[in-house]
Amino acid sequence: MFNTNLDILEPTAWIETYIANLYPNRPILARAATTIRGQSIDSQVAQRNKEVRVPRPAKPNGSKQYTGNGYTYDDPDVSDASLVMNNIWYDGFKVNKWDQKFSMVDLVNMYFQPYMEDLMNQINADMKDPIRQFEAAFGYLNGGNLTQIDDDDIRNAKRFLEKRKFLRSGAEGFIDADARYYLTGQPLFVNANQRGSLDVQISGEMGPAFGFRNFHVDPLGIVSPAVTFSGTASGTAAEGDKIVPIDDGAGGAATPGQPGDIVAIGSSPTQDDFYVIDETPTGGDNTANLYLKEPLRKAVANNDPIVGKAGQTQAFYDPSAIVLVTAGVEPLDTPNNGIRTATGFDPVNRVTFQVTVTQNDEGVKVLIESLYGYKNFMPDRGIRYEMGTTAKV
Repeated sequence: MFNTNLDILEPTAWIETYIANLYPNRPILARAATTIRGQSIDSQVAQRNKEVRVPRPAKPNGSKQYTGNGYTYDDPDVSDASLVMNNIWYDGFKVNKWDQKFSMVDLVNMYFQPYMEDLMNQINADMKDPIRQFEAAFGYLNGGNLTQIDDDDIRNAKRFLEKRKFLRSGAEGFIDADARYYLTGQPLFVNANQRGSLDVQISGEMGPAFGFRNFHVDPLGIVSPAVTFSGTASGTAAEGDKIVPIDDGAGGAATPGQPGDIVAIGSSPTQDDFYVIDETPTGGDNTANLYLKEPLRKAVANNDPIVGKAGQTQAFYDPSAIVLVTAGVEPLDTPNNGIRTATGFDPVNRVTFQVTVTQNDEGVKVLIESLYGYKNFMPDRGIRYEMGTTAKV
């Protein structure tokens, strides 16, 4: 047990009392990898803007066949095997002199806990950006509107991961509270007790029924940015192409989308006709050509409609694809000026943070901050589902 009269000027007192309490898990943040191919990067000390090297396999080009002209050797491509720590989130609060009569447990519950939760929410929100970098996406339309998710969509998520990508196991589902609401209304979930599972979704026990390791519910969800793309194919594109010529339907420039946006291609797009927009190559024109992250799975005809779609993103992916590295910010070297600093670690969300306590005439100021970097190292290991509110046909 911790002493409830711990000194509020001691930052470790705040940290230890916080760790002793219960606090919520942010699944996307907590499940992010801190290893790549089993190589731990937890112990690497990084300063702001410092590049952290992440070991990962090279990418052979698959063309080394001996033809009698000698052997050639690759210089392994490791250009993307690095992560830059250049993000700092912080929260801070003041403890006035008249509040110091409270015990440390009371102060942590009243002040420290809510600010720590806010800090974790901020980092968790950033961790959703790499999800937009996954190459694959799908959805379901009814009258041009994105529909609610159901168990058929969950089965398709697994099918697309296995069919389009080299993913055999280890994928998990990250859904929001609305998706959980729709899914738990499905017969398979309503009758989950007949399958030996009463804790539908929250415990993740239904994940293995669909070939996933677990399902996690993130109450804050994944925000889909507004999609502005609209246009039509201004020519044909063959199956396997990743570039589609486009215009506005009348020979003018199409309204461009942003990398990571999702578009549905064709007059009657199926779940397999959704694509993620890729970065526009240098010198390219994304108002005249649409660049896709994946090759077309069927040919595109002239004047086929192409419409951007944004709903509530549900993600199914291998969490080891996304890496998060956190560290404490460099402490101030002023031990005799009423400033004390200590580094803590949240074992649930796996975030390192720093607490700085400063005393002045008004009372005590408490600063909480975390230095971190993140990256999606394997964008081929996940798929996004764009969900709407329309019922399926």
